[in-house]
Amino acid sequence: MKKLVVLLVDFIVIFGAIILSFFILKNGVLLNYETNIGAFYYVSPWIMIMYVVLAYVFGMYNLRRQGLNDIVYTVFIVSVALTICIMAVCFFIRESATSYPRSVILLSSVIYFFGLILWRSLLRKYYYNTHKDHKAMIVSHSKSKMLPLLQAKLSGFYKVAHICTGNENDIQKKALEVQAIFITDDVPDGIREQFFLLSIEYPKLSVSFLPKINDIGIINARLQKLDDIPMHSYSRMFLTGEELIVKRIIDILVSALLLLCFSPVFVIFPILIILDGGSVFYRQERLTRGHKIFKIIKFRTMIADAEHHTGPVLSDKNDKRITRIGKFLRASRCDELPQLFNILAGDMSLVGPRPERPYFTEKIEEEIPEFKYRLNVKAGLTGLAQVMSRYNTDVKQKLQYDVYYINNYSVFRDLLILLQTTKIFFMKDYAAGIETPAD
Repeated sequence: MKKLVVLLVDFIVIFGAIILSFFILKNGVLLNYETNIGAFYYVSPWIMIMYVVLAYVFGMYNLRRQGLNDIVYTVFIVSVALTICIMAVCFFIRESATSYPRSVILLSSVIYFFGLILWRSLLRKYYYNTHKDHKAMIVSHSKSKMLPLLQAKLSGFYKVAHICTGNENDIQKKALEVQAIFITDDVPDGIREQFFLLSIEYPKLSVSFLPKINDIGIINARLQKLDDIPMHSYSRMFLTGEELIVKRIIDILVSALLLLCFSPVFVIFPILIILDGGSVFYRQERLTRGHKIFKIIKFRTMIADAEHHTGPVLSDKNDKRITRIGKFLRASRCDELPQLFNILAGDMSLVGPRPERPYFTEKIEEEIPEFKYRLNVKAGLTGLAQVMSRYNTDVKQKLQYDVYYINNYSVFRDLLILLQTTKIFFMKDYAAGIETPAD
């Protein structure tokens, strides 16, 4: 119901902006006002449908995790996409092809861009003000790495009233004093089950938990019976043969189309890279499905022989090895575009876990053995971990996103991730390096 009200106000802002644009341009610009506004009425149902789809794809209703910068970036992308979609609809629909003025489309896009930012900012403020007195409880091992991270994430939204291990005698009493409970993955299964039962008994109590790998594996478990005994089978964490074929066909078609669209980039950037010093492309060994090693291709963003003295190291926020043009390429993610050739060659897919280097994979698997499961599918140009987390997000959290993607694969989910990837081009914190002290 709340989302429906928010959507209704969104429509009021958008259509109000369009009608205001007609009013502003009525005298002197619009030569046939009645016909023009009639074309708008004809297109308006399509505008509503397109906005609902775009708002869903770019997460405009996840109010809990939206900061002000996120609101601006999201509204900007949705506004641009909606404007393009309106122009496309007007082009293909005969009744509005010449009657819906482009001047109105462009002016209204500017107005509803600022209107949506204002409305969404007020909504966010209201949402946070109404939740600021809500209490939360964290259930975690005292030495958990997630404990300080959860405290920091929740501090702006809840009052953390209790931090427990789950073994306390008065744990149920404390649980009923809060509105939300957050459980880390190091809490024993028996304690997690107690809170699960508590959430059933008290429906208004929100219980969230950080999943273990086996938790993700049973999300799509099938109910089967052994005689009269109910059983569930774990997901195999693999794609079927049919899914692999469909995914490969889509990879070839879309990557070829993207190469055609970005062909000017492959002329301009090489010239700029050469002028900045160094070769155009950078090749590096990475791992893909079945631990197969391949050479990933990127536009060079670092000085030549950047790891000659350091050995394999992750890039950090203050990395002096990054060139001037390299900073732009990394911030815009354009350095990744040559990987479209890797996709055509069959080493990568459009969507999947990002390919890691053999050196780092070996190190990570020593600490997190489940890391190998992400190699049950081809490495991807983008992935669920890329649109849901940041470059410097903890490896284990990214792994959980990757495993969730494999366990819940669908063509629709791939399309959704591809669309959501456009958002991170505009958000610097999604491409930021690992924080290290400045020299």
